[in-house]
Amino acid sequence: MSSATTGQDLLNSNIDGSYSAVVLQDLLGTRDLQTISGYTFPKDADTVVYMDYPAGAVRLKIDALSNDTEQTYYSKFVIKLSTKDVVLPDDYDTIRIEYTSAPSLFQISKLWYNDELKFTKTKGQPNIVKIVK
Repeated sequence: MSSATTGQDLLNSNIDGSYSAVVLQDLLGTRDLQTISGYTFPKDADTVVYMDYPAGAVRLKIDALSNDTEQTYYSKFVIKLSTKDVVLPDDYDTIRIEYTSAPSLFQISKLWYNDELKFTKTKGQPNIVKIVK
């Protein structure tokens, strides 16, 4: 996640103006805004911080997109971004992830950020979504 104006890494809490804390909260759980576990914020080779989200949110089946050999599920959660600056309010964005499940494969197929499609899976390509905020 980078700034549209400065290009800076917004997830690196060591950089002034970046977010100091990130929390994921489920929108499909038994109650809304239940904190999700199972995500991390490692750095890549260029020391850019990214979110690694393998699982954690509730997944619901989309019957209209599923069939006998392939199932489609989705998760929807809030990403709450906080800064050290007490003057600015927390920033809330939504992420919706669609997954495809077949007997030999479970993978992300699409991702929306604030209801805007940001990623569609291309076979053989990595699952990288860059958000410019």
